[in-house]
Amino acid sequence: MCWICNSIGIGLLEKWGINNYLAGAITAIPVGFLGYVLNSIFVFKKKAKFLNLNRKKKSEEPEQ
Repeated sequence: MCWICNSIGIGLLEKWGINNYLAGAITAIPVGFLGYVLNSIFVFKKKAKFLNLNRKKKSEEPEQ
């Protein structure tokens, strides 16, 4: 998925007249962030805290 996004991003930036090396540098940060998010969700099975996906359901919370 990251490779596809990187290829599409570089291709679009190349069509807009930006050098391939500069296009790769521009797409490095967003594709790196995408890789981090996908790995944190699908590989490590621990929900990323910044995505707020680790909220407990009301039925799972202990009663007080």
